[in-house]
Amino acid sequence: MVTAFQPMGEGVRLKRFLMVRPSFISDSPPGIQATLNKEWNLGVSNDSPPYLGAGENFWDVGLWDVAVWSGEGQSYEAWLGASGTGRYASLAMRVRGAADTIFVSWQALVEQGGIL
Repeated sequence: MVTAFQPMGEGVRLKRFLMVRPSFISDSPPGIQATLNKEWNLGVSNDSPPYLGAGENFWDVGLWDVAVWSGEGQSYEAWLGASGTGRYASLAMRVRGAADTIFVSWQALVEQGGIL
């Protein structure tokens, strides 16, 4: 997926992209690959992220009174490194997770630069 482009502050200033943090709600942690795209680049990595998920929580495999079958979901987020410079940025990512995984938001850490 690729989000809408955001000015990350003032749209006239260059920014150096440092980090990005996508946030999810799910019963198990999703595998993600994420980066920040600059000015109107819609590219997404072709690599498929590993699923970190539910482990042994499968019917006839999970341990009784230990395996989690369903629930309200937990929050999952982690800072990932980003690189590049631009005036606008969008989050580009691939996600591999359980069917209940919901992408809820993202944040980025950028260093403001000059107008030129």
